Amino acid sequence: MSLHSDDRDACDREPRTVGPGELAALEDAAADNGHRVVRLDLADCPNKQALLARASVAFAFPDWFGQNWDALSDSLRDLSWLDAPGYLVVISSPEAFAATQPDSWRTLCEVLSEVERDREADGVPWCNVRIAASPP
Repeated sequence: MSLHSDDRDACDREPRTVGPGELAALEDAAADNGHRVVRLDLADCPNKQALLARASVAFAFPDWFGQNWDALSDSLRDLSWLDAPGYLVVISSPEAFAATQPDSWRTLCEVLSEVERDREADGVPWCNVRIAASPP
């Protein structure tokens, strides 16, 4: 299982949805290559500010993180404080956030997609995935 992102249509910016088995394989590949797994849990996330606060914790952003989309994009392109050869970003429980905050969800997806593309172009493996929702 490769940690590299798959070839997606340019208009499909949402992270690839994976089930438990595929996630485990991706996590194993990340561990085997010394890549960092970052978990962003959006359960009960009410708004953009809460999302940015959670991202700040998940990525261990420095105190200077600006709590806005530009700062998120800039920080994800740096990550010198994490110093890993690659990254697997796992987004869990995004369904309610995406439904109630569609503009913020779309912007998050765009930022992550652009960062994934740019980091990969720089030779840094980066893969964004979302965990499949559990059936009711």
